[in-house]
Amino acid sequence: MGAWLFNLPILWLAAVIFAATYLVAAGVYLVVVGLAVNGVARVFKAFSPAAWRHLGLACRFCRLADLE
Repeated sequence: MGAWLFNLPILWLAAVIFAATYLVAAGVYLVVVGLAVNGVARVFKAFSPAAWRHLGLACRFCRLADLE
């Protein structure tokens, strides 16, 4: 199924991956903005302080694993 992707020239491969990443990011953005406009913004504000700490710890452990 994905063999066509690996047979593309490098520039086309980069363009396809960039486009897919862009579409996923745009989808996440639209979902978050849509939820925030509909009154769920206070849930995002309440969740953020708790989530940042765990994301920071995960990034720190990833960096420590790269050093080993």
